[in-house]
Amino acid sequence: MTAAMTTTTHYAAVQLETATVYGIGTTPAEAEADAAREFERAGVPADERQGLATVPCSAAAAEMIGSIGGAPSRLLSVSRSGVTLADEEE
Repeated sequence: MTAAMTTTTHYAAVQLETATVYGIGTTPAEAEADAAREFERAGVPADERQGLATVPCSAAAAEMIGSIGGAPSRLLSVSRSGVTLADEEE
């Protein structure tokens, strides 16, 4: 876990295989609920909503994702350890 995430109060629901963030929240449950709303909005059937992991998310990444409704993958670092902005200090 990066230093930027050691005091995080944010989480992200992500698909690790595609490095895609589908939801964010201040708890894992909020991130998962946000992802479910995104899937519903996009019309993704429930049986196709698999492979998500809920991981820590830095405050900076959560702010960017929340303010613009997402973030280009080139600006994010997504891994099992968590989600940060690509240029955040390790």
